[in-house]
Amino acid sequence: MKKRPTAPQTRKDAPRDTARTTLRLIACLADQRLRLTLVCVAILGFCATTVYAPYLCARFIDALLAELRAEGPFAFAWDPLGRLLAWVAGAYALNAAFNWVCVLLMASVSETLCFNLRRRIAEKIGRLPLAYFDSHKPGEVLSRVTNDLDRVSETLQNGFLRFLTSFGCVVGSLAFMAWYSPTLTALFCLFVALSILITDRVARANLEWSSERQAATARLTGLVAEHYTGREVIQAYNRQPSSARKIGLVIGRLAQKERMTDFLMNSVTPFIHLLSRLAQAVLLLIACWWLLKGRMTIGAIHAYFQYINTCADPLAQASYLLNAMQSALASAERTFDFLDAAEERTDANAPLRLGPPRGSVIFSHVRFGYHPKRVLMDNVNLVVRPGQKVAIVGSTGAGKTTLVNLLMRFYDVNRGHILVDGTPISAVPRADLRRRFGMVLQDTWLFEGTVAENIAYARPDATRDEVVRAAKLATSSAPCRRATTPGSRPAPRPSPSANASSSPSPASSWPPHPCSSSTKPPPASTHAPRPRSPRPCAASCGDAPPSSSPTASPPSATPTSSSTWSAATSRRKAPTRNSSAKAAPTRPSTPANSPKPTAGPLRAPIPNKSLCISETLKGLPRNP
Repeated sequence: MKKRPTAPQTRKDAPRDTARTTLRLIACLADQRLRLTLVCVAILGFCATTVYAPYLCARFIDALLAELRAEGPFAFAWDPLGRLLAWVAGAYALNAAFNWVCVLLMASVSETLCFNLRRRIAEKIGRLPLAYFDSHKPGEVLSRVTNDLDRVSETLQNGFLRFLTSFGCVVGSLAFMAWYSPTLTALFCLFVALSILITDRVARANLEWSSERQAATARLTGLVAEHYTGREVIQAYNRQPSSARKIGLVIGRLAQKERMTDFLMNSVTPFIHLLSRLAQAVLLLIACWWLLKGRMTIGAIHAYFQYINTCADPLAQASYLLNAMQSALASAERTFDFLDAAEERTDANAPLRLGPPRGSVIFSHVRFGYHPKRVLMDNVNLVVRPGQKVAIVGSTGAGKTTLVNLLMRFYDVNRGHILVDGTPISAVPRADLRRRFGMVLQDTWLFEGTVAENIAYARPDATRDEVVRAAKLATSSAPCRRATTPGSRPAPRPSPSANASSSPSPASSWPPHPCSSSTKPPPASTHAPRPRSPRPCAASCGDAPPSSSPTASPPSATPTSSSTWSAATSRRKAPTRNSSAKAAPTRPSTPANSPKPTAGPLRAPIPNKSLCISETLKGLPRNP
């Protein structure tokens, strides 16, 4: 038999500082004092009616039996039978009303708390430095917004409310039970202690397996996200079988932990119910013996066993309730840890502003490392004069992306200076500095909306004419009204595209990309290039009917905005595509006297086009 793995010393579902986390959670509820006060009043009312209703039932039963034993015909008089029955009905009606108020208000309190925490997390993400996301897995940040806060909300709505109501009902029930019969109450407490001992043992084992299941779930989620994001690389290297086996192993481990967790959770309840029924049978025998002796009445026995049922389930489930609350506190603690993470340093000591861009960039004795003990570059000196076009070439991990990150101030240098137009970038606010650059990533990310909205991402206030002009400069043929989905990537071009470390083949890179430095036309081909429409984007945006055969104007130098620098780089280290791949064949030109083709489907968008157009738009002068 396979031995169960040992739980770690520090459990994932146990908070490090319970008192501090509880106080912070209470502080987050400070703006809901009125609702919390009403919840407390409703809980007190619910507990009072729950405890007092069996006592009223006992009095009604005893009065009814006394009336039945009395001489003469039976008469249901208002006093005392009608009055007691009205009190019983009123107690149960108030009990249901208080319970409804508790559930409604507690749901409002918990959801409002989670809403405020989610909003604070969303604002916090914008203030965190890039180094935080480089040092943490993407799933960790998402887990704070989804899994952890959902657990806090569920525990507040169900576990915390149930804990408070159960505590009040158990205390009141034990008091009435002791008033009816201290001896029976002592025997009942022995059975309860045995139930709590067994439940606590099982609950501890269940918590350990739940922690391991949570870790396995996080592992599976991260692995699936990683393999889904890198599915192109997996297919390119024919690693689909290996990827499936790796995911299958993690799924198998998760299934094992799920089975053990469900078994422990579901097996203890029938056993506790069996033990509770045995205790009730023993107590019932004793109570019936006392009934024959005249020491207890039928109404008292009925009320006593109602109190037993009120106490049995909460006491048996006490360990599970405490573990659920402990797990919720651990989730809240992880959320607070994220909110307490060090933010990006403010620009309070950066009073300078950059003037009109000239294009001068100087790296002076720059020293930098992502970790203090591991220096990536030391004494780097680089001078880029205005008007120069510089390509950063090197192997993977040489520091190409790092140079751009330092230039954009995603990271600050450990030593040395970086000057833009003679001004140290450390003295310039990040927003003003990044407004001067256009950073074109290797992998395009499209936000939900239309192509036109993605083009205007850098300039949300851009007019329609500016969007069309930027698209024309980038030689885009994607219809600006085409809808995009979050995270979607445009369809690949028929010819290979280049990245920061490779150059495209001449025949496949014309017309030139607006962010590229190439302005020379490709060498002559055996077939003349197919001419394009003078206004490709205007036709796509609705200014003219779309054409099924987009044409191009004769090759010419692509205008480059002087107020925008474009740095083609990538945040991810993806394998470089082979730039020497065969270019797509050119098609013969259409004769001048040929009939104009009818409207048809337009060409799919080009990779990196949307971001590049957006950066082109960012550099355009605004219309007066």
